Amino acid sequence: MHHGRPPSFFEVFYAIREEEIMKAGKFRRGMFFLLIALTVLCFWGCKDSGLVGNTYIEPEITVEYLTSEFSEQLVRDGADKQFGQIENIVDNGNGSYMITIDEKQFVSDAGQPNGFYIADRNLTEDLYLGENARVVFFPGGDSSKAMCFENAKGFIDALMEDRSVYSPNNAEYEDYQLFYFYIMHNEVVLIIQQYIP
Repeated sequence: MHHGRPPSFFEVFYAIREEEIMKAGKFRRGMFFLLIALTVLCFWGCKDSGLVGNTYIEPEITVEYLTSEFSEQLVRDGADKQFGQIENIVDNGNGSYMITIDEKQFVSDAGQPNGFYIADRNLTEDLYLGENARVVFFPGGDSSKAMCFENAKGFIDALMEDRSVYSPNNAEYEDYQLFYFYIMHNEVVLIIQQYIP
């Protein structure tokens, strides 16, 4: 601007415009840094959630995981837990099965060598075994060889193979194949074979 004369319209316009541009630049920089800070905060706060997007990343499926953390979570979530022997298996043809269990229970008895015996409850129940059921199984009844299955078909195939090998030589073999069944929404989601000394 020149001294002594009033500023022209263009000089006033450019001065105002330059001031607006400076303010807008500061605003944009402020918003940019705020956006970066919020992004960092979100990622930092979610780093150990076990989520990728909206998908839960499940730990590796192992015998230890299924018999501890997973089964405990099912009970906390309201799963019904039953104990018994698998009496009958019907293949639904889609990877799921209907299993009939003969319900059993542990009874404390100091007169028994192990301090208990297993009583028959004289109840049977038909249960739906979903195709994605998780299972812990002891081939040959040997808990040191425990295997885990991530689907019903793998387990049923192994169980039938196991019974075909061991049952012909031991009429009581299947009587000692006892399992805990974890049931959610009328579906068996977890089976854990019980070691019987």
